[in-house]
Amino acid sequence: MSFLVKKIIKFFLRSYSKLKFEYKINIQKDEWFFIFPYGIGDFYLFLSLLTAFQKKNGVNSVSVGLVKPYQAQLLDIFEIKVKKIVFIDKKELQFCHCNNLNQGIPIILHPEYFLKESLYSLIGYNGLTLGDVYKIMLTLPIKTRYNKPIINQIVRNAAFEKFNKYNLTDCKNVLLAPHANSFDEDIIPFDFWEILNYELQALGYKVLINSSNKKYVDLKNVIAVDFSLSQAIPFVEMCKIFVGVRSGFCDLISSSKSQKYIIYPKIDWYAGTFLSGSSLISMGLTSDEIIEFEIDSDSIRQIINSIIHEIVKKNKYEGR
Repeated sequence: MSFLVKKIIKFFLRSYSKLKFEYKINIQKDEWFFIFPYGIGDFYLFLSLLTAFQKKNGVNSVSVGLVKPYQAQLLDIFEIKVKKIVFIDKKELQFCHCNNLNQGIPIILHPEYFLKESLYSLIGYNGLTLGDVYKIMLTLPIKTRYNKPIINQIVRNAAFEKFNKYNLTDCKNVLLAPHANSFDEDIIPFDFWEILNYELQALGYKVLINSSNKKYVDLKNVIAVDFSLSQAIPFVEMCKIFVGVRSGFCDLISSSKSQKYIIYPKIDWYAGTFLSGSSLISMGLTSDEIIEFEIDSDSIRQIINSIIHEIVKKNKYEGR
């Protein structure tokens, strides 16, 4: 088969795949259709800014394309009704639009797709955060406030049942979340979680792990817990103490009424560091109790000491 014939076949196959995709999403000319190619964090930021976007542009409803089915659970906690949800295969992203905020087209709303490199590479520079960049993409003022999730009683009851299932209601609990999709989780040394687990248990805490990774689940005497994303906020609030590596899950539970200790690997990220570009505090996502730490292999002991000190100090008057 000649090179030209192969090229023609490839062209027709791609054209056919594109037509199938367009038929599947079936976007109307006046429809806003946003696609989210990754996990929790990006979709959470969008939903927390959606009301402001709708008010600014006179938009009644939007449609969303999700690459991962679990992302749809976030719609429940924001009590947002979308026109339609379409589940997208990553291969179909090639047929979507970048750097174009208009109706009637599938828009991938992520900085590395939507913005020119010269802009998104400034994340972390002079106070510019990932949250600011989402506001820029949606043409919103930088000072726009995020909407917080609303957890209804049905979800709270389901979370309580799950919590009770693990026999945690009369215990001192700490939830650890060592997993992140944003970077290789081995950047944060395993020793950190191992030592922290040991010291928390020595203080009488039950240590819960929100991870399916065997090396964390096998930590001595930890309890591996599983709950839906919609139950995450009330579950964390019942634990009262959360220690997690910075991830989309941290965006999700940022508004929870709990003690939050967020761990950032000490790495370069765009124009700054991971902390300077994605700090929950700098982004304005949380106003509740939170302390952020930047970690590398030389600071493990120091950060564990700081976390233990803060936990003891904050809970000594509460009988915990």
